[in-house]
Amino acid sequence: MDLAAVFTKQIGPDVLLQDVFYALPGISLIVIMLGLALIDGGLVRAKNALDSYVQKFVAAAVAGIAFLGIGYAIWNWQFNAAFGVPSPLKAAIDGWWIGGSLLTHLPQAVDPAASPNLDVYQVFMAFFIGYVMIAGIFIASSGVERLKPLPLVIMSAIVGGLLIPIGTYLTWGPVGPLSNLGVHDFSGVFSLYIFIGTWSLIMSWRLRPRLGTFVAHPRTVGPVPQNLTGVAVGVLVMMIGIPAAMLGCGFLFPGTFGFVGISGTTSGIGLVFVNVFVTFVSGIAGGAVLSYRTKNPFWVLLGPLAGYIAGGTLFDVAAPWKTLIVTFFAPFTVYGVYKLLQRRGLDDLKVAPLTLGPGIYGALVSGFVAWNVKTGGYPGITSGKYAFQHAHITPWWQLVGIGSAIALAAIPALILCFVFARTGSLRVSETAELEGLDHAYWNLPSVPEPGVPVAPSAGNGDAVLGGAGTVSSIPGETR
Repeated sequence: MDLAAVFTKQIGPDVLLQDVFYALPGISLIVIMLGLALIDGGLVRAKNALDSYVQKFVAAAVAGIAFLGIGYAIWNWQFNAAFGVPSPLKAAIDGWWIGGSLLTHLPQAVDPAASPNLDVYQVFMAFFIGYVMIAGIFIASSGVERLKPLPLVIMSAIVGGLLIPIGTYLTWGPVGPLSNLGVHDFSGVFSLYIFIGTWSLIMSWRLRPRLGTFVAHPRTVGPVPQNLTGVAVGVLVMMIGIPAAMLGCGFLFPGTFGFVGISGTTSGIGLVFVNVFVTFVSGIAGGAVLSYRTKNPFWVLLGPLAGYIAGGTLFDVAAPWKTLIVTFFAPFTVYGVYKLLQRRGLDDLKVAPLTLGPGIYGALVSGFVAWNVKTGGYPGITSGKYAFQHAHITPWWQLVGIGSAIALAAIPALILCFVFARTGSLRVSETAELEGLDHAYWNLPSVPEPGVPVAPSAGNGDAVLGGAGTVSSIPGETR
């Protein structure tokens, strides 16, 4: 490359600082993915454990690949509109699809007048890929132990390549159509958690409960977690990844505006970090109260995640003592949604209760806690409808954000689930569910459930019953 053509401003110290700043959250998202996989691995039955991991790998990859189409361009559309770029969506697609001009040139070869801080935006795209991969993992969790691979792949592609980008365009950015008016988010509560919670709710309804969940079945005791200790480990792994991931939910302007929340709020890295850890301890405390009252350890295990989701719209704008009070009640919202779904006969132990309960609760309460805090607009723009912090946070705009996230998920989820259900391609067969998906898809020996007589299975030999109706996990050996 001709050194005379290098734009040194694109690779200056401030740019390299921001590169590292956003690379760390991207790596942290992989840690969060591991935690999510471990949680599901502990909650599913042993006969579905491997398939649970495989589905998450596949869903995450498909969502990420689909995002490489025009996903990042959709999110960047808002900035082109704010900066007055002609044909803002087309320009975003031309630059940011996988073969676009802004991904096929090194930053130092691009005039900063055309695309400033290009290296930072390229690093942030990697962070965004991790973001949609997590959405794919959540979809796999929503249909765990009964969703067929084909609908999982198609749903992950649509969600990762189109719907999550539209959701972030609307509510997760300073100059999106809703966030520029006052809808406030920080960690993706609207575009990820409320969206996925709604999607999971629709899927649970259309998939129907797993065999033995609400009605006794002669060949299964139903979905009993195989390893709650593994769930605890998964939660701890997520707690390692979450604090650093929150760095990616804002803008860094060294020497000028400092750290600005993703929706345009004045904030600080220290405040965000303190609030994240406050939600952990507060959520654990609230979950502990609930667990001891119900004699069920599950609620204290999910406590820090419930607190984190409930605090996701408060990290950048609330004093820690307020965050502490708000997020203490997050586990109770998880429990309330779970009991409601049980009464309605919907088989969703974790995704919808964990995301919808704290997500809606925290998003709405933050409208009161941060009422009239300035938000919206892009730093440096001083006039017009995109002027920095021209809007204000209110409960009413938070309700608009909640409604938009629910609608964005519910309509396509209903359509897709209806189509797959009508064609018989939504749920695995009863035989596959009873024998286990590890056996059905990966030819592993079927893992019998203790205390449940197992009928002979083609391709798996005769089942061997123990003396008390239990089945040995070692082929040919009874116990």
